[in-house]
Amino acid sequence: MEGSATCPGSLLFCWISGQGRYGGFTGLGAKGKPAEKVADEAVSGLLAFLNSGAACDKYLSDQMLLPAVLADGESHWSTNSISNHLHTNVWVTECFGLGKVKLEEDEKLSLIKCRGAGLA
Repeated sequence: MEGSATCPGSLLFCWISGQGRYGGFTGLGAKGKPAEKVADEAVSGLLAFLNSGAACDKYLSDQMLLPAVLADGESHWSTNSISNHLHTNVWVTECFGLGKVKLEEDEKLSLIKCRGAGLA
């Protein structure tokens, strides 16, 4: 198969969506980077997520926080890793008095628990 591109490199994106588990994992190529390395990066992220038993990957978890703190009642979900971005989002929501958030960090599986402010 032949094609043209505006830049060299490759990309592999793997995702899981279903059975209560959601995540996306990327391997990004670069000039001189073997395609096998790109595939290893994406697939190793996916396998680590699957082995963790988490419901959401770390990128989706920080996006879920705002709706959770605005909603009424309690929300909770698991993630395979808590990102610095999630820590920042928790800090910002606390500065605005939006609900209560508790992070229970663990090496393999972490939990995010929220009590929403009831604004949504």
